[in-house]
Amino acid sequence: VVFDRTGRRLVTGADDGHVKTWCTTTGLLQHTLRGHAAEITDVVVSPDNVHVVSSSLDATVRVWRLSRGEPVAVLMHDGPINAIAFSPNFGPGADPDSQPAEEAGTGV
Repeated sequence: VVFDRTGRRLVTGADDGHVKTWCTTTGLLQHTLRGHAAEITDVVVSPDNVHVVSSSLDATVRVWRLSRGEPVAVLMHDGPINAIAFSPNFGPGADPDSQPAEEAGTGV
């Protein structure tokens, strides 16, 4: 379970292989991200608040667009993945304390 950088979304991963995004204001489900074939072991939100990344016992890491719940990439590994993290130096000139442009004015 992880909050996005604005605190307006909660991201959960479960043993059914689904990642879900929830609105923290209304408590409503926003997206169900399907693709993993086994238990979710970790979820993280990118420092720029654009992507959510999930890992699973199915030996994959999946990248999703947080705002739309769309798949972006699948990374394969040779065994189960227990944890994931973004580099503190994510992206050129990234400032994890700045407000993400994508979220401005969306109401989410």
